[in-house]
Amino acid sequence: MLVVRIALVGVITVLGILAIVGSASNPPSQATVSEVRNNIPSCSGAAQCARMWSAAQAWLANNAGMKLQIATDSILETYNSTSYSRLAVKVVKEPVGADGYRFVITTFCMDNSCIGPDPWAAALDFTRTVNVAGGNK
Repeated sequence: MLVVRIALVGVITVLGILAIVGSASNPPSQATVSEVRNNIPSCSGAAQCARMWSAAQAWLANNAGMKLQIATDSILETYNSTSYSRLAVKVVKEPVGADGYRFVITTFCMDNSCIGPDPWAAALDFTRTVNVAGGNK
């Protein structure tokens, strides 16, 4: 199982840790890893956060290989990947500060070859898409 996860480190720290469990036949480039790790989508203020959360929902609906299982105001999660190697996704809206959030994505497939984008490419696309929606980078 290949897993890409960006996790919160510390209470105030906004650094991400990217961990891969399993092995991939085509490991991601260092540039991809760095871009995902250093550009975790984040927002401040109700309007920007709403735009970015909406973009996260739309991205998941258009890119995940599995059906949406959970949709709350802070979690979007598909069903787990099956033997068909479809991309499964989880997005968590984590509070940061008084009026901000970070949008943390986890992408994975049951084995090393996904139907559609690989987990790293998906995480990178999500990062770019949600940041653009918020007017970031």
